[in-house]
Amino acid sequence: MRVELMGRDALLIPVSTWVEDGLKDGLALTESDVARLERAAAVQRWTTVAARYLGPRPRTEWELVRYLTRKQVPSDVIDGVVATCRERGWVDDVAYARAYLRTAKRTASRREVTWKLARRGLPSSEVQSAVRGEMTEDDEQAAALYAAEKFLRSHRGLEPDLAARKLLMHLRRKGFGSALCLQVLARSGLKSESIAHVDVLDND
Repeated sequence: MRVELMGRDALLIPVSTWVEDGLKDGLALTESDVARLERAAAVQRWTTVAARYLGPRPRTEWELVRYLTRKQVPSDVIDGVVATCRERGWVDDVAYARAYLRTAKRTASRREVTWKLARRGLPSSEVQSAVRGEMTEDDEQAAALYAAEKFLRSHRGLEPDLAARKLLMHLRRKGFGSALCLQVLARSGLKSESIAHVDVLDND
């Protein structure tokens, strides 16, 4: 809704603000009223910008805040934009984490996906809850086997001892636990004796 203010630029505010604030034509406004309307107009304007930013793919609230901050949007306006986007279902960190896990769990360890989600600004509690709900031990074992098969395909020709060492270190870097790494090596046909002296099997 377009609001004309005497001696000021017109503002485009949500209809809900007009109704909730009890506005009407000819109403005298205080400076506080005007400031509130200016913020509502800014929130609506930047919400439109946020909609375009969120359109191509799902993003976290942290990514949205970072984007708006780089645009030098005032923090109180950012809060309003994020709240609006959340209410409309445009950002949902829990849904984002679960959707990410449904894909990532096929190839990554629980530690790896936890780290990657944390990098996207998701709260630790929500990440842990999503990981527990979406990724089982069987999922992680399957992901480790997939990672091992992919690694060995690209490292054909290595001596068994060297292959075992390199595979072990690769799996550990991806966040798989020591016990699972040894299980995967055994199932890959690599003897455990060949990595007995490798010192990367730290405690999990």
